[in-house]
Amino acid sequence: PDAMLPVRPSDGDLISGSSDYMPEYYDEFPEESPCIIVPTPVEEPEVNEEMEEVVNSS
Repeated sequence: PDAMLPVRPSDGDLISGSSDYMPEYYDEFPEESPCIIVPTPVEEPEVNEEMEEVVNSS
């Protein structure tokens, strides 16, 4: 199962006993997050728009 998860090499250890990193990591890649897209598919476009605005503002 870990092979199909978009986990960074450094975050590989966290997947074993810490799922707190997943929301943060998926916050950058909501399209790859099954946890976020499944329960709240409406937030997917909203998050993308907000992130784009923040990046443009910076």
